[in-house]
Amino acid sequence: MVLRVIRIDELAVRFRPGPHMAVEKSQENINYPKVKLKDVLRAFWKGIRPKKWLFFVLVISTVLVNIVTIIIPLYYKQFFDVISSGGDTSTIAPQLFIIVFYVLGFNAFGWLLYRIATLMNNSYEP
Repeated sequence: MVLRVIRIDELAVRFRPGPHMAVEKSQENINYPKVKLKDVLRAFWKGIRPKKWLFFVLVISTVLVNIVTIIIPLYYKQFFDVISSGGDTSTIAPQLFIIVFYVLGFNAFGWLLYRIATLMNNSYEP
């Protein structure tokens, strides 16, 4: 079997579009409508409207997850401030326990909100 190299200009000559092939139309004279942000938002809202409560729960839970993840390091700072303050272990231990409990609670709350956001996103985008 012999392979023959075909140059690009040969392809253009050999495969000219005939009456049986669709000819590509010129796209120079197409007038596209002016689309503004309001038109795009209206189209998005048209798609969101049937499940708008899913969308709002998704947005609210995502915002709350981000707020919770900002709050948690503040408690870690407080934890290490209490440890570095030095003092009697009988007074420091209850403070540390309370701080650890708050960190645990905020992490659990953030995890729950993240799961809710993921569930709403999966329900919204099948």
